[in-house]
Formats: sequence, C-alpha cells, structure tokens
Amino acid sequence: MAKVIGITGFQGSGKGVFKNFLKDLTGFPTFSLSDILREELRSQGFEITRKMLIKLGNKLRAEHGGGVLAERIVQNNNPPFIIDAINNPAEVQVLRKVFGNDFTLINLRASAKTRFERIKRRNRECDLKDWDGFVKLTKIHKGEGQGSSGQLINLCEELADLVIRNDASLDALKSKVEALVIFLQ
Repeated sequence: MAKVIGITGFQGSGKGVFKNFLKDLTGFPTFSLSDILREELRSQGFEITRKMLIKLGNKLRAEHGGGVLAERIVQNNNPPFIIDAINNPAEVQVLRKVFGNDFTLINLRASAKTRFERIKRRNRECDLKDWDGFVKLTKIHKGEGQGSSGQLINLCEELADLVIRNDASLDALKSKVEALVIFLQ
C-alpha cells in the first residue's frame, strides 16, 4: 500500500469525508495543509476566513517556495499518513521527491452544482454561500490572477495518480474508498 496518500480537489468535492473514510479503513494519521494555515492565522490573532487562508498560503509559498506547506508536514511526520488540501503543484513535487512511489495522489472530483450544494449544507463559517462567490472562488482555485505561488488545484488534478468521482451518496463514496484501499495494497 502507498505509505503517503495525498488528496486534492476543489472546495466541496468531499475531501474531508473521503479523508475520514480512508483513515477509518487504513488507520493512517491525517494531516491537512489548510490546518497549518489555520494554526498560523490563530497564532497571529487573525480571523479564519477563506480569503485569509488563501492569502496566507499564497504569501508563504511566495516567500518560502511553492512546496513550503508540504515540507512542514514531511519534516515533522513519518509515513504512513494521509494529507489533504494539496492546492499547488509544488506541494505534489515535494511529496513525490521525498516519498517516490510510496506517494499516491488522489483527485476527488464533483460537479460544480454538487460542490455548491455541499458547501451550503455544511455551513462552515469561512465558506461562501452564494453562487457568484462560489464561481469567483473556483476561479481563484484554478489560479486565475495568482501566479505560481497561488491556488492551482486544476494543475494538481493533472498530476493525480487516480481520479475518484464523488457526485453520489456517502455510501457510494465509502464503497469507492473501500475499493481504493484494496487497489493500493
């Protein structure tokens, strides 16, 4: 089985649920690149908003290199583990360089409509709840106007080893995770 499993995908694609199912089946600890940003914002006394998470992530990548968030996880943790919120190709490159064939990147995909409905339902404080805001955020996640240190999830998707569609029920996703675990063994 892959010793390090990475997860990428757009907001609302189901990365968190997928990660939890995977953790339950493998027993691997989980890490999120976004959690690094949340901790940093808290320590600096900033409100945790989607805008602030993106701004800080972009700033850290611009100042310390595109793979800085992945490097922080790698420096402090030994495999096996699951890592999500991979939003920049340089993060993928760090993980591939360090772990080689022991790293597998999963791209979780869902339609825009499905993602938007999930975001509205989950009601997280930092989520945008209107369609226009959702479309704007999707463009940011695709790197529009951001440069190489920005959110480039679409490029991470292209680097994925496997793609999992997640437009159906939780039971359907759980079945896909079970099949994935068997496949990766």
